[in-house]
Amino acid sequence: MFLLDGSGTVNTSEFATSLQFIKQVVEPFDLRFTRVGVMQYSHWYRRKPMTAAHQRFLQTHISVGEHRTSSQFESALNSITRHGFTSYLAHAIEKAIVLDMAQSERFGDACTRKALVILLDGRTTDAYYLPTSINIANVWGVNIIAIGVDRYIQQELLTITSRRQEHIFTTEKFSGLLNLAPDISNTLQAFIS
Repeated sequence: MFLLDGSGTVNTSEFATSLQFIKQVVEPFDLRFTRVGVMQYSHWYRRKPMTAAHQRFLQTHISVGEHRTSSQFESALNSITRHGFTSYLAHAIEKAIVLDMAQSERFGDACTRKALVILLDGRTTDAYYLPTSINIANVWGVNIIAIGVDRYIQQELLTITSRRQEHIFTTEKFSGLLNLAPDISNTLQAFIS
């Protein structure tokens, strides 16, 4: 599952590049066998339940396994528009695992490999909660790839990946994401092999 930074620090052009990056990463995979989902994260409402109806800025645009062809997936991806606002990544990780990925028919299967690909531009608003969310990922066996763009915080990337340097990728500009796409595809292939 991809977690896409939709915060106010990402402009419309950069967001479009992020969507193009996801297309390129997913392109080598057969979506009949590899389930892919996309969530955009920005704001989190503190006093509201962690449901789609109440957390509209932790928005799952493509449910895990919803599309089984590349053309369907790309069409859905093209319809995503940027939210703006803040960057509640830690809460997005929790929602992605506990609500979105857990809905997949094979989530509980011990043979199922699970991964989050996280795009992050700048500091997370809820960095204090990252260790809790990462613990949830570790308990459920979810591998995390963190991609820091532009104003990323190296310590946050280390926390997100449980200090696995080989799961951290960085680029100074959003255009650099397109150069990283083959490396991310290869890393994901290694997870699911």
